[in-house]
Amino acid sequence: MIDNQDLELTVIVPSRDRPQLLAAAVQSVLASLPDCAEVLVVDDRSVLPVASVVANLDPRLRSIVSEARPGAAGARNWGVTHARGRRILFLDDDDLMIPGYPTWVLEQQSDYGFAPTISFRGLAVPAIGVYPGGTGKPVVDVRPFRHQVAGLGCGFWIDRATFLATGGIAEDIRVNEDTEFSIRLLRADLRGVRAPAPAVLVRQHDGIGGERGHLTAAAKAGERAGFFGAILSRHADWLTERPDAAKHLLQRQLKLLARARDGEGARAALASPLAKQHRLALWLYYLAETLLAQIKRR
Repeated sequence: MIDNQDLELTVIVPSRDRPQLLAAAVQSVLASLPDCAEVLVVDDRSVLPVASVVANLDPRLRSIVSEARPGAAGARNWGVTHARGRRILFLDDDDLMIPGYPTWVLEQQSDYGFAPTISFRGLAVPAIGVYPGGTGKPVVDVRPFRHQVAGLGCGFWIDRATFLATGGIAEDIRVNEDTEFSIRLLRADLRGVRAPAPAVLVRQHDGIGGERGHLTAAAKAGERAGFFGAILSRHADWLTERPDAAKHLLQRQLKLLARARDGEGARAALASPLAKQHRLALWLYYLAETLLAQIKRR
């Protein structure tokens, strides 16, 4: 672990088997990186070592190999423990950062924050301007709940000390770990801010040129439903006080259970105490999702 925090910002890019996309992601950050910042690429056991992809690109760029649990959560946690910046900003290795956003992040007085995104497809880089800045909205005032969830690929940033104090990202939740992390941030009553404008261009793809596709798309519906079940169980006490959040998470779980044809799992979810307040609406939601899943399978 590096104890000397001699920089203001570390942009962490976890990466696995996306050499071409990684190079584009890193270049998008370096294009407007402040002098007091660095980029840290964390190799999550790539076949082609990340160090060979980013070697000699820029003196502000470092790469390390993760020794944490395989997966994006472990790679991010490993990166934070080796970061030199007092503030951490995450970027996925297949996305692009809008120029000027890192500077805006450093101007904020909150503990953490995130931003809307813009989706695009293919290898061509869309024409984008400089981040417009502006005043963000406190996360506690944001509704609905899904807009309070800080997607780690959505220009998410956090003070390093705060990240470490929360225990980092749950490595046992392989997909939607950002949802679980967001709930812990909300429970801790930290000062969060939702940026006023998109900060990241999110590349929609199933794998380009043989590079690894999206992990969420690759995960099976039943597995993802299980992760939502774990989140609901882990934070049941808090969700009891936030029925809107409970309903949202249950809907996400039920949609996946419908896709997985897991009627027993759905009945168990609908019988849970968290579902009580919205049980009829959730039953109707599940039935609609089951019908939709059947139509798509035909």
